[in-house]
Amino acid sequence: MTATDDPRRTSRRLAAGLRDPSPRLRATYLGIAAAGVFVLAVNAAVPFLPASRADQPQTGLIPNPEAGNGVPADPGFVWVTASAYGGRFLGRETACGEVLEPTSRIVAHRDLACGTPLQIRAGDTTLSATVGDRGPFVDGRELDLAPGVWRGLGFDSIAEFGVRGVQVQESEPD
Repeated sequence: MTATDDPRRTSRRLAAGLRDPSPRLRATYLGIAAAGVFVLAVNAAVPFLPASRADQPQTGLIPNPEAGNGVPADPGFVWVTASAYGGRFLGRETACGEVLEPTSRIVAHRDLACGTPLQIRAGDTTLSATVGDRGPFVDGRELDLAPGVWRGLGFDSIAEFGVRGVQVQESEPD
């Protein structure tokens, strides 16, 4: 005798005004429960950080020596992979409360505190910038450079800058 065949259970459900779910609905409930268990198991097994950052400290600049294509970083600097942004974000408020302008000398970083001063070097050009936004939200990239930064490094467009290695160091506040 199964639980659904138990007359005591059936009578209690009928007294409460409930009816037994159909086999199809019961299968749906079981499928939803199984999917929930699967999601919980996957979330428990997968670390929050992407694999490229999982074994790295959760704050500060994470060096990427491959970004320098075999060229050693200058003393005090580390190679990181950076991308340029602007376009549709111009005129909008950043995560740190600044308005992104075409001349903004800010960078987006996931962990560094807002206002952290940085020195950024591409080729022979070095300039100062501050952390003023959060991002990038693409694995493998450490910084997003605002228009004032990538223009200051000698690039005319987001497409020209693309994704490239730059050297970065935290610097003293001005």
